[in-house]
Amino acid sequence: MPTYTYRCQPCQDFDVITAMSRRTDHWECPRCGQPARRIITAPRLQTTPTTARRIADAAAASAEAPRVMRRDGERHAPPLRDPRHAALPRW
Repeated sequence: MPTYTYRCQPCQDFDVITAMSRRTDHWECPRCGQPARRIITAPRLQTTPTTARRIADAAAASAEAPRVMRRDGERHAPPLRDPRHAALPRW
């Protein structure tokens, strides 16, 4: 869920983690109870764990430019034929 930062004039800035559908321009300050105004801050990309960020980057890259795997020209061995199959009834 996203983190929103709100600024209360008497107190200080505080963060609220809530669903995007519950986001508002004002939130009640947890210290004094007065309405605090939402402020715009830079994305906190460094708070995302490195492993999760690498996985997300790899997924985005593969969605835009998937790697195509090719064979080196080697052929598969032909399937083995069982002579008893010739005696089976045809459809």
